[in-house]
Amino acid sequence: MDTEQRDLFELAGLNASEPAPMLHLAAGLGLTVEPARHIGVDGVRVDDHIRVRYGISRERQRFALAHEIAEWHMRHVVDPRIEEQVNQLAAALIAPRMAFQRMVNALGVTAWRELGEAFGTTSTCMALRAGEAMGISLVVVSPAAIRARGLSGAGRVPRRSGGWCDAPISSLRYGCGWSISGTVGS
Repeated sequence: MDTEQRDLFELAGLNASEPAPMLHLAAGLGLTVEPARHIGVDGVRVDDHIRVRYGISRERQRFALAHEIAEWHMRHVVDPRIEEQVNQLAAALIAPRMAFQRMVNALGVTAWRELGEAFGTTSTCMALRAGEAMGISLVVVSPAAIRARGLSGAGRVPRRSGGWCDAPISSLRYGCGWSISGTVGS
């Protein structure tokens, strides 16, 4: 997704290695954006026009806009996993790899709340971006979903108490100080 992020930033005339305001990215791509009060989702796109729900947090607005930009970019992709790909590209738009890696070096790979504040997004988005940009294996569990990044055989998993746990992914449920429930399909 990093190649797509760089392509979109360059197309919009933005520095691909630094975070950019999503409104600038949208405008640079020729997309119009407006707030919407009565929509049942955080964001919706029709052709080159994006509506973002009014009254949600700035972080959710930012991700919704990044998500709709990513979906606009990938509109010709016919793939049942497009939603997950769109979310990955949205995270790359919000936190370009080089900028994300610099912030991780400064704050730590599991400082997800602080990373979220630095990039103006949620800690969940930053945890998942860590898996993508840092090449680590992790699972994020929420009431709505179980999402994984980098799960193939064995991998570097951040310990809840800090540091790293090199463990087979199958032992994630019991190892590395993490407690997860549910299963992740392949």
